[in-house]
Amino acid sequence: MTKAVLNIQAATQKDIPEIKQWLISNDLPTEDIDGTSAHFFLFYQQNQLVGMSGIERFETVGLLRSVVVKRMLRNNNVGFDLVSMTIAQAKKMGIHQLYLLTTTADKFFRKLGFVDTDRATAPECIKLTHEFADLCPESASFMTLNIH
Repeated sequence: MTKAVLNIQAATQKDIPEIKQWLISNDLPTEDIDGTSAHFFLFYQQNQLVGMSGIERFETVGLLRSVVVKRMLRNNNVGFDLVSMTIAQAKKMGIHQLYLLTTTADKFFRKLGFVDTDRATAPECIKLTHEFADLCPESASFMTLNIH
């Protein structure tokens, strides 16, 4: 059985309502989606939306956020492909250090090379994000990946 190809597309303003619906249905925050400078990416298999992700960029530092994979495709490596492609986009954007916060997927991100990091060591630009400061609880895992 051949693996379906995953295609990436940069989201536009018209995609924001669908992005919000996906985030809501996956218990992820949407409060700052309209006011964020995040770049969102949509992922398709055979013209069907199967996932999405976002990156907030601060020069050479980025915050990975809003990673969602269609429920029926989880545990089929779609998530690994989606995040790997998002990391490649971050690299194209000139990001050298990618951070994330998660309350549920720390084991998944460790498999992709992310390492646990003390929140106190976060760059100021990450600390000032709405996600870091307000949306994710203190108990969330804070992780980083060096991508340069």
